[in-house]
Amino acid sequence: NAFNLTKYSRKNDVIKAISQLKHGEGVYTDTSVGIKHMDEVQMSNNLVRTGMVKVGLIITDGKSQDFGKTKMVADAAKDHKILMFAVGVGNSVDYTDLLNIAGHPGRVFTAKSYNSLNTITKSLACMSK
Repeated sequence: NAFNLTKYSRKNDVIKAISQLKHGEGVYTDTSVGIKHMDEVQMSNNLVRTGMVKVGLIITDGKSQDFGKTKMVADAAKDHKILMFAVGVGNSVDYTDLLNIAGHPGRVFTAKSYNSLNTITKSLACMSK
């Protein structure tokens, strides 16, 4: 629960909070846990404004520990009308894993490093409209 959507109401506060997030240096990539939390907690209907598009942006630098579970929770999020995007950072990501998360190749992106994520932000912003 690194980022709580209900805590911020202004764009600049969200940007500042995101920029202060620390990248975990863990051994494992349990992407399914993050997606499930996003779907069930962060994007629950009582927290999202009516009429707004729900967008899930998953950024990972590794392969899911459990591809099947990750696909299952990503599919559940999509069933809940969350428009999913997947961004793989670095050389340790798996394209099929990213595709399972996003559900469409046009919503899969890659970046060489976390420092180069800004190269895809415009594309992401335009696609989520």
